[in-house]
Amino acid sequence: MRVARKCGFRASPRASCFFIGYLSLIASLVAIGFHVVIVFIVTSGFQCDVSKESLRAVQWKWLDPVVGLINLGNHGFYPFPLSFHYYNNIPIDYMPITENQPACYPGMLHLQIIDILYFLVNAVWLKFVLAFVGAVHKKDPEPIRMFLVMSTVKLAVQLLDLSFQSSFGNTVVLTSFKIADICIATLYLVLIKKYITYLRIEMARKDVDQPPSYIECLINGPSTKVDEKKDVFFIIEEKKTEPKEEQQQ
Repeated sequence: MRVARKCGFRASPRASCFFIGYLSLIASLVAIGFHVVIVFIVTSGFQCDVSKESLRAVQWKWLDPVVGLINLGNHGFYPFPLSFHYYNNIPIDYMPITENQPACYPGMLHLQIIDILYFLVNAVWLKFVLAFVGAVHKKDPEPIRMFLVMSTVKLAVQLLDLSFQSSFGNTVVLTSFKIADICIATLYLVLIKKYITYLRIEMARKDVDQPPSYIECLINGPSTKVDEKKDVFFIIEEKKTEPKEEQQQ
């Protein structure tokens, strides 16, 4: 935090979470959008097998760096797992698929299982991101805490990937990118945790400062003694007057 202050970064915890949330939202939408577009192209509208000709149509060298930079540090599920890199990992000429005119299945949704899994994982992550952004707006700490837990799990997966990665295909540039992604993701986690603590302190202050409601006063207040009214009965005795004749006798 001292380094951040020296560099001039004095944004509030809420503003930092807004930045993290909207950056994650943009990255998730970009990753899902590009993934759907590429799968649509290589499968000829989600109904054909992948061919070498369709794979050559999506050999965009700018795609992986652009999507990787957008997702840098924002806990997105790109590039861990990679959404597009597996198409470029093996030279197309050596892949055991047809050159052109692949088998098609008109009227059917024909997709590979790995593409379906990538889409589902990114869709679930997008739901967590939307809940996180909404919680920052509403100042609700519980969805933010859930996003923090999922981001921590995601960071643990990235650390395992970095620890057990093979030397094949992992250049110095790619390893440096992974390390930078982990460092930025850790900084984001610290900022999110700081905002959760801030929200809980604010909620505790409101609970203390807010006066109790009328019903709570009736329930928790001292019991009032009700004076019992005693009914007083007056007995009036009537004296019987004897007749005058009887008195004279």
